[in-house]
Amino acid sequence: MTSELESPVRQHRALRPLATGVVVVLWAMAGFAAFVRSVPDLYSPDRGAFVSVAERLDAGDRLYVDVWDNKDPLFYYVTALGRLITPLMDAWIELGWLAVIAVCAAVIARRLGSGILVAAAAAAIAVLVTTGTSYIPGYSELPGTALVLASFALVVARRPALAGLVLGTLAFARLVEIPVAVCAIAVWVVVRPARTGLRTLTAGTAAAVAAWVALLAVRGELGGWGAMIDDNVGYSQGRLDSSGPIAHLTAALGTRDWVVVATILLVSAASWWWATTRQGESAKATRALAITAMASTAATIVVLAITGVAPNHAMALGFPAIGAGCLVATWLAAKGRFAVVAFVGVLVATWLLAATPSLGTYTDDAASRGYRVSLLTTLSAKAQSILNIGAAGDYARLGPMFDGGHAYGLRGWTLKCPRFHQYTFQSDAVLQGDFACASGATVLLVEDDLFARVDPRQTAWTSFTDQVADLLASSYDCTQYPGFRTCLRKGAA
Repeated sequence: MTSELESPVRQHRALRPLATGVVVVLWAMAGFAAFVRSVPDLYSPDRGAFVSVAERLDAGDRLYVDVWDNKDPLFYYVTALGRLITPLMDAWIELGWLAVIAVCAAVIARRLGSGILVAAAAAAIAVLVTTGTSYIPGYSELPGTALVLASFALVVARRPALAGLVLGTLAFARLVEIPVAVCAIAVWVVVRPARTGLRTLTAGTAAAVAAWVALLAVRGELGGWGAMIDDNVGYSQGRLDSSGPIAHLTAALGTRDWVVVATILLVSAASWWWATTRQGESAKATRALAITAMASTAATIVVLAITGVAPNHAMALGFPAIGAGCLVATWLAAKGRFAVVAFVGVLVATWLLAATPSLGTYTDDAASRGYRVSLLTTLSAKAQSILNIGAAGDYARLGPMFDGGHAYGLRGWTLKCPRFHQYTFQSDAVLQGDFACASGATVLLVEDDLFARVDPRQTAWTSFTDQVADLLASSYDCTQYPGFRTCLRKGAA
């Protein structure tokens, strides 16, 4: 009889090394993924423009006033501060956000009543999910995911004042994700109302918002920030041929992203059902997190149905996917004959929540990592072409978003026109404003892609590019380089 009583204990002790091995594997994969995938590529579609905005801030320009882009201020402030130290901080900042995500996932997992092993697994799963197929380093979605998760984790940890400060900051880091964060916190508060501290949470949020508004006002950027938000409404609705929800979801979510959605819902529903058969604080917290993951998934899909215009917006699924990942991590506490199946399920579910990445996702980034690091500290051919004219002066850039970080190295020059990148869907008023401003610049940096012909129905764009071509022919002497030309106003030399 004694041996029969001891057999479950012996079985559990035998399983623990296997569970530990799963965690070690998860962390090895997470560390490798973070190392090879966290270096931004200056030649990914938007990253070069982000770097140029940050460089102009370091040169003393005001965001949205002297230099313009449609991302929120915290994203640019952090990038600019990092680049004051070294351009290599671009990669360290990404790792910093991933560290925040890992810590927050561990905090949430601990609230489920699980041990250190499960918390460590949740942290690794969170990193793997975040750096999966949809991840593009150096974009504004990662800070948004980190701050949504941080605000929720602080509510879970019963730190409402800090949660409010983070929630208020989120509005100035990734405004579009506020509905997801509010939904997640509201669901948790409703399901687990004890000691939430709603008043303190609200006060912290208000304090953070007030501080950010004051900072923008002192910097002279508050009006520009408001105009940027208004511009983004037009951007999200005018970027696509149709502004309907199906068009937005199709643009943002691919087949793999819908696999993520299905996995979140399946894992959450199964965890909720399992928790309904149990009693105690751990089971209640599990039910609450499962409901939160499902609700925040719905909130994310609604947000994307209104604002989604590009595949990188699928990264908005990060928060609910990490929530589901925390639930998956609890499977490592399984005992009995199904434990090994549960351990394998942890690895499979993590792969699904990461949007089924292929091995090439990581090996390709591993092969290109050194090159991407070298680009961070390499002066672009565009910047060098301007420096060949002189150490200082004024210039304007005309071209699409493939900027390549042209402003790195040009802090001694004055950016004549705040809008240094143009798009075919922009209004005639915006394009004509850009043309009028650029017409007065001493130096023009003009991308060859600007003159690529598009839909003839886009008459505003056609008129704009024709005007630029006439201006260059009549008023500038241009030197052609691969992919761009640098033009000096006639008589300026």
